[in-house]
Amino acid sequence: MAASIAVLNYFAFFVLYIIGFVFIYQKFSEIIGFSLLIVVNLAFFFYASNDLMKMFESALNFVTFVSIFAVISGTVLHSVLLIFILMVITNLKGKFEKAAGAPINLPKQYADMLETIKRLMIASFCLGFCILYNLFYYRKLLEINFTMLMTYIDFKSPVDNTVTRHLTLFFTLAASLALMGISGKQVFDGRYLSRLSRQELMIPTDSSNQ
Repeated sequence: MAASIAVLNYFAFFVLYIIGFVFIYQKFSEIIGFSLLIVVNLAFFFYASNDLMKMFESALNFVTFVSIFAVISGTVLHSVLLIFILMVITNLKGKFEKAAGAPINLPKQYADMLETIKRLMIASFCLGFCILYNLFYYRKLLEINFTMLMTYIDFKSPVDNTVTRHLTLFFTLAASLALMGISGKQVFDGRYLSRLSRQELMIPTDSSNQ
């Protein structure tokens, strides 16, 4: 019963994330979408941390440790990213305060940066849930002594080698490393965006009239 409730809770988070991503790609609900995502992300962090810390305490091998750390750090770093984005929105509040839910209109350079942040956020979401799925349902396949495994690694055949025989393990490890790398880049870009002045972020008047 408890397991079923946990699955439903994670599914609810999954749906809420999807709704948030849909909103940030709608012209007049972009701000609402980012606000929703930070609430969902923080709620997910506090909910999932309990399960992940229990796994961490009983984890036996390298890949499981890395996977758990990747999900937790990715969630924290994306919460920081979303705070930076909300700082940008607050910085532009005077421009948008006349219309609730008005779109975020940025110069092309910064609009492209925000678009990249959105796409990488969705990529991180996919990676994070894939890692979580493997942690919950294929944990035994991750609890292989990675150091020992690497001592007898072989690539004699493209269809029968160490990687293909332990595909779940290597995929989870690769996804975890990718998630940590993307999350770090996201925070760096978000911090850069948040430190720009209101004048830099606003579209010049002559450009907006063209």
